[in-house]
Amino acid sequence: MDKAILFIFNILVNSLLSFFTLALILEGLLFVIKVPKGRFAAYIRMIPILKLPLDLFLYDFSKWAYIHQINPLLAEKGTRVLSAKLDFFHSSLHFEAPNNTSFSLADIFSNYLPSLALTIIALVIILCSCFFLLRLYTEYFLFRKTLSQNSESLFVAKLFCPKIYIPKTLSTHLSPKEFSAAIHHERAHQLFRDPLLKLLGLSIQAVFWWIPINWLKKRIEKCLEIGCDSRCIKQGINPLDLASALCKAAKLHLNNKVKFADHFAENILEYRVQKLLKNTPFKRRNLFCYLVIAICSFSLFIGKFWIF
Repeated sequence: MDKAILFIFNILVNSLLSFFTLALILEGLLFVIKVPKGRFAAYIRMIPILKLPLDLFLYDFSKWAYIHQINPLLAEKGTRVLSAKLDFFHSSLHFEAPNNTSFSLADIFSNYLPSLALTIIALVIILCSCFFLLRLYTEYFLFRKTLSQNSESLFVAKLFCPKIYIPKTLSTHLSPKEFSAAIHHERAHQLFRDPLLKLLGLSIQAVFWWIPINWLKKRIEKCLEIGCDSRCIKQGINPLDLASALCKAAKLHLNNKVKFADHFAENILEYRVQKLLKNTPFKRRNLFCYLVIAICSFSLFIGKFWIF
């Protein structure tokens, strides 16, 4: 069997396992420590997605059992070990084989598939990833050319120097206080370069198209929007003005949403309005809790899960 084909099959299987392992660990960590929804929680939830391309550079081919012509299925009992290490500085979860080698579940599964099937799987992965990535950036460059035409919606776009695009009729539909609240919200997206994060996430999703990322993306977007709302309130914006602006702006751009932009009233509208109307204070954990989560998350990010 060709090493490249088996490696691509490893990417298929191992990326799925790594993604869900990290997502479950981090979701559990956020739940146990009760981290409130906001920008910090959004960044933590991005780790399983950002780790997908990083894992491609963490494979250690010198320890790959297949390279050393060791079949894990034929190894003696007791020589195959699942090694797990979780600490603040380095985390790992992988299978060890004789002679200080390592293997993955994908290596095991490949023994039950014919070479032709593995070849077809590898070709489908490569061709689909290239197609989806090419389609994404084609859509993005077309979007860049028509930015001025997306005038019915209030949104932030462009990557490194994001700009706020304001429809000409927005000020006639919103009161001065509502208009100020809407602009403050978009300025938060602008300050933190959220359009760049969105395109990065879409690019990773295009390459790793077989991984169901959408459920996690929705949670991330929810946290980012709440984080922007929270920043507005801290800057003195009245929550009622922001809630009112959300409802009015949503009616203006229901048919004009663009996935490359951060729209003012696009995500979790009902949840955000209810939270603003209740005007519940945005709870913050102490600095030590955030530090512990940050260290644990970094350890998981650079760790090796299910790969050789």
